[in-house]
Amino acid sequence: MRLAIVITDLRHTRWWLSEEVLSAIARKHELEILIDSRISEEVLLPSRLAGLIEKTVFNYQEPAWLLNLFHLIWIDARRTNVSFRTKYIREFIGDVKIWQPTLSLRSRVLHALGRIWEVSFRFLKPKFLLTFFPPTRKLGIWFLANRLSKFDISQLPDFSRHSLVIFPSIGYEPGSWLLFERIRAQGSRSLVAIDNWDNVSSKSIYIRKPSFISVPGPKSAETARELHGFSNEQILEWGMPKFDILRSQLESSDSLRRLLYVGYSQPHDEHRSLETVLRVASEKDVEVSYRPHPLRKHTRFTEESSLDSRIQIRGKSGSEMRSTGGHPPLDSSYAADLEWADLVVGPPTTLLLEALFVGKPIVVDATLDSHHRSSGFYAFHGYKHMQELLTVHGIRIAEDYIQLEKHVSDATNSLADFPRGQESVRDILARDKSYLSSFLSFIENPNHP
Repeated sequence: MRLAIVITDLRHTRWWLSEEVLSAIARKHELEILIDSRISEEVLLPSRLAGLIEKTVFNYQEPAWLLNLFHLIWIDARRTNVSFRTKYIREFIGDVKIWQPTLSLRSRVLHALGRIWEVSFRFLKPKFLLTFFPPTRKLGIWFLANRLSKFDISQLPDFSRHSLVIFPSIGYEPGSWLLFERIRAQGSRSLVAIDNWDNVSSKSIYIRKPSFISVPGPKSAETARELHGFSNEQILEWGMPKFDILRSQLESSDSLRRLLYVGYSQPHDEHRSLETVLRVASEKDVEVSYRPHPLRKHTRFTEESSLDSRIQIRGKSGSEMRSTGGHPPLDSSYAADLEWADLVVGPPTTLLLEALFVGKPIVVDATLDSHHRSSGFYAFHGYKHMQELLTVHGIRIAEDYIQLEKHVSDATNSLADFPRGQESVRDILARDKSYLSSFLSFIENPNHP
C-alpha cells in the first residue's frame, strides 16, 4: 500500500514524524511525506530513514475565503450553542446543499449583494460588524459555500498514487476540505487523525468530510456522529497518538505529600486557586508546585513574581514555547512532574486528563472567578468534551473555592477513594491498544470499508 502524510502545520505532527512511527510504517508500505512549502525547511525527517521515505514539497495555500467561511461558521454556531458550536452545520451544510435564503431578488441583484459582502469582508475582521448579525452572517456563509462548491479541484496536488492520505489534525484546517474532495475524486481515501481532546467538539468543522476520522474514545465517537454526521464505519476509536508514550502507569500513593497545580491556556485566576490550595497544604505540610500551561495567555493573574515563594514553578514558560512555534509536548519534564506529584489539581484541560490516564488522582478546578469569561467554570460547562469528565466515577470537581478547599482537604486525609488510571477514563480514551498498533492493523487490512 502507498501512503501519504500531509503536513501543512507543525502542530500535532511530533508523533507522526518520529522515527518509531515512520520506520514501523515504511517497513511494509511505501510512504511519502507531503510538506507545505511554507514549512518545508522546518520539517526534519530521521536521517536513518533516508531512502525509505519520499519527501515531497508542494505549494498549496488555502484560499483566504475558506478561512473566512470557517470563521463565520464557527462564530455562528458559537452564538447559537456554545457546547455544540457546529451543530447547525448538519442542518445548513452537511453533505447536502447549504441553506439558501428565500429572497425574491433577480440574480443580478443577488450577485451584487455577494460582491458587496466579499469586498466588505476584505477590510473587516471576521468578528466585526457583518459577523455580529445572523442574517448577514448566514448570507456570507451561503456566498462562500457556493464558491467552495464551484472550486476547481484539478489544480490541487495529485493523490492518485496513494491508497490512503493521512492528515494529522490541529482541529481547524479549512484548506483540507478541498483536499478531501480531490482525494475522493481520484479514488483514494483520507484519514484525519485527531490528536487533541477538544478537536472533535470545539474546533473541527467538516463541510467536506474525510473518508475516516480517528477519535480519542467512545464519547468523542458519539460527538463525531451527532455533531458532524460521520457514520460508524468512518469513525475509528484509537485514542490519541500522543498518549502512546503514557501507556505505562505511574506509581500512585494514597497519602498526599506533593501537590501539582497545572495551569490553563485561557485567562483564569490561577493565583486565587493556588492560594486556596496552599492554605490547606501548608497546614498539612504538603509541598506545592505549579506548572503553567505552556501556551497560556499572559495576564496579571498568571504573573509568577506575585506568587507565594513557597510555590515551586515547573515547566517552560509560554514565551519560551511561542518563540519556537511549538505546541505543548508530552516531554520528559512533564512526565517527571507527574511522577513527582501525589495529587494533580487544575482547570479542565488535556493536561489534567493525561494525569488521570497515567494513574494520578485529580481535582478539577472549575471555579468561577469574577474577572474572566474563560474561567474554569465556563470552560467546564461550555465545552462538550469537558463534560466527558462526568463519566469518571467519583471524580472531584470544585465549582467554587469552598469546594476546592474541601476536596484538597479530603485529599490530605486520604487519596484512596480518588479515581485514577486508564480504567477510570474508559469512556473518554480508548485503551485496548496503542494508537500505533491500531493504525498499523488498519492499513494492513485493505478490505476495510
